[in-house]
Amino acid sequence: MDRLGELVGKSVAMQHVYYLLQRAAGSTLPVLLQGETGTGKELAARILHQLSGATGAFIPIHCGAIPETLFENILFGHAKGAYTGAETVHLGMVSQAEHGTLFLDEIAKLTRSQQIKLLRLLSEHEYYAVGSGTLSQFHGRFIFATNQNLEGLVAQDKFQEDLWYRIKVLTITLPSLRQRYDDIPLLLHHFLEQRKLRPKEINPQIFTWIQQRTELHGWPGNVRELKNVFSRFIEFDDPLCDSQWYTLSHDPAGQYLPLADVLANLEARYILEVLSNCQGDKECAAMILGISHRTLDRKCAEYSIYTENQKKGT
Repeated sequence: MDRLGELVGKSVAMQHVYYLLQRAAGSTLPVLLQGETGTGKELAARILHQLSGATGAFIPIHCGAIPETLFENILFGHAKGAYTGAETVHLGMVSQAEHGTLFLDEIAKLTRSQQIKLLRLLSEHEYYAVGSGTLSQFHGRFIFATNQNLEGLVAQDKFQEDLWYRIKVLTITLPSLRQRYDDIPLLLHHFLEQRKLRPKEINPQIFTWIQQRTELHGWPGNVRELKNVFSRFIEFDDPLCDSQWYTLSHDPAGQYLPLADVLANLEARYILEVLSNCQGDKECAAMILGISHRTLDRKCAEYSIYTENQKKGT
């Protein structure tokens, strides 16, 4: 089996993921999807929903994007007249996921207050819309995703222990791309299929470049990063548009540079690319790079790397 839905790969690691997803699909128990950024956690959640045969909708929620003050309103909805301007009933995302799947992505980004409010819903499958005295039932499934170590956050008292025990009933870990490099050729052909292109239509240098970059770079952004880079190269039909990876060891005059300069250039470009894949989120980038936020700040200052907010002076 080389794919399951939009998840692609025939490595041992992916075969195990396919097996677990198919087993979990037959249950209504909560599922926790773990894995680094870009490993396909939302794809796995959608596959679980599809395989389950649920009649309701798949409703995704990015927990980090929900403001504290709007959490209950967005999740549970509100009754007519619940507050000034609430002229009609508003159905929250829980209601929209009735008989379907409620997918809470980046669950670790919930504040402690939000975690507590979610706890009752998970415990009893019951909730009140804002301004309503009527108790509603949720008949659906919960799927959670995170790229963080929730158990570690519990130990640091940053994540509600009761909530942790309720969401980790069934746990599936999506492997990083470095754990399944053999799947890269299959993934590249899948990306071509999505664009309705044949391999012979693509500059063959691109495939060579991908292999060289794999050995040098390691794809910290995983499959998402691989797809974005490959798509860019297909768009421009020229792998050399990212030519710094070929010219790192030479100065403009064609002379070889000292090893320290080459490594510094490589580190700077590596940090820049990770930040780009994390959309400027330094916390995300520091985690991927395996360094502290302070060390990342120091290196960014050393290499004159700025996020969009810093460029604007905010």
